Amino acid sequence: YGAGYANWLQLICDLTSNYYEIAIAGPNAKELLKEVQGHYIPNKLIAGSQGKSTIPLMHGRFHENDSYIYVCVDGACKLPEKEVKKALDQIKTAF
Repeated sequence: YGAGYANWLQLICDLTSNYYEIAIAGPNAKELLKEVQGHYIPNKLIAGSQGKSTIPLMHGRFHENDSYIYVCVDGACKLPEKEVKKALDQIKTAF
């Protein structure tokens, strides 16, 4: 049945490719979050915050005046981006 094969496919994706951690912080985080979620990105965890947060992935990433998107793999993050397109380009390039 189809759902069983989907579970095996998810396991293969987990084992063979990067697991992306995407942190979005700032006053426009909600809008950026919706835009990022409009794209298919397998193996991802997305966290967003419109204020300061104590979640480890979000710690120290909030700025009152700007919204930033952080793309990370295994705790190592690339430079923050203000535009969704540039953040998605970071995902397309290998870490």
